[in-house]
Amino acid sequence: MATTWNGTASDELVSGDALIDGASVTGLYEVTGEPQGNKMVTKQVLINITDIPTGNSPIAGYSNNKCVTKSDILRVY
Repeated sequence: MATTWNGTASDELVSGDALIDGASVTGLYEVTGEPQGNKMVTKQVLINITDIPTGNSPIAGYSNNKCVTKSDILRVY
């Protein structure tokens, strides 16, 4: 499990640490809460602590407890 955005493969689940790092590395989104660092990020976490627009994206069809991959997040943009 990677703890940085660049260390996370596109098909790998995103950890809380990598999500925070990705906000600064990509500049695509903001993290407004504190995910648990080494825990995998779920759709619900994205909704609760980021400004990633999940409503009209591939993530929209996911259940709230499904973990997301790096490519899931990048496909939003």
